[in-house]
Amino acid sequence: MLIAEECFDAMLQMLIDAGLVHRSCAAVMLDRLSERLLLHASGRTETHWAIRTPELIDQATRLSRMAATLKTVIGGVS
Repeated sequence: MLIAEECFDAMLQMLIDAGLVHRSCAAVMLDRLSERLLLHASGRTETHWAIRTPELIDQATRLSRMAATLKTVIGGVS
């Protein structure tokens, strides 16, 4: 999963750096993705995918942290 995480992070950063995705939009997307992963971890989504609760919670936490970092940068700390 680590390779996928690194690729996702790099791709998101590339989109932001290229000006294709604004930091605030990326932060909202990451927050929503994090929320969805937590819903999935709790079994409240309809899916055929296996539910690996610890992994989903870890990923949700990581994405939430990324969103918070982007929001901090937007707030003028860049």
